[in-house]
Amino acid sequence: MKSAIHQINSDEDATYNKRRMLSELNNMEFTVGFEKVRRLMKKLNLVTKRPKQHRYSFCDVASVIAPNKLNSN
Repeated sequence: MKSAIHQINSDEDATYNKRRMLSELNNMEFTVGFEKVRRLMKKLNLVTKRPKQHRYSFCDVASVIAPNKLNSN
């Protein structure tokens, strides 16, 4: 089971958390619970990478198409 967890982690670029790992292992016919997956991932030092947050770019130039009526005093 440890090799399967390592394989899933490397295939998915370390983006699978314990819940997704549990469903993958259950699909591979392993009979395992949530806490067991959590303990194994902790024992194997597998940490899930979070995707970067989306950042909106702001520009300092006012729109040419329409005036900004929200910023009026």
